Amino acid sequence: MSLPAQPGCQRVAAVIQGLSQAFSVPDQDDGAQISKSRFHEVMIRMWFANGLFPVSDMALKHGMARFDQGYGLIDINDIGK
Repeated sequence: MSLPAQPGCQRVAAVIQGLSQAFSVPDQDDGAQISKSRFHEVMIRMWFANGLFPVSDMALKHGMARFDQGYGLIDINDIGK
């Protein structure tokens, strides 16, 4: 996975790597595992919050609407809040 070269990307990449590792390991208490689609939602929200999407706001919202249709996870009215 590559991120655009902007300030804070290394920190965000480290967080994403940590989340990826955490999400891929079953919870010790009940064996629950966070789905890959939920992980993608978390990453997309984090990238948006950190200004790491190299696209316009309109293009992003269009893409998020398509993502939402596929996974039913994201309310595009919530984006950036």
